Amino acid sequence: MQSGQAMRDAIASLDLSDSQKTAIWSILADTRTSVAAVLTDEQQQLRSRPAG
Repeated sequence: MQSGQAMRDAIASLDLSDSQKTAIWSILADTRTSVAAVLTDEQQQLRSRPAG
């Protein structure tokens, strides 16, 4: 995934300590997990609605 590599490069280029970069990755991972959960829930709701 090209955007993932761009994100890694961007974070690596920041003038931050390793612990700060790790914290950024942790926040991004939590966000990605939350967004995935919301989208999965939304998909299930759409599937359970009657057509029309």
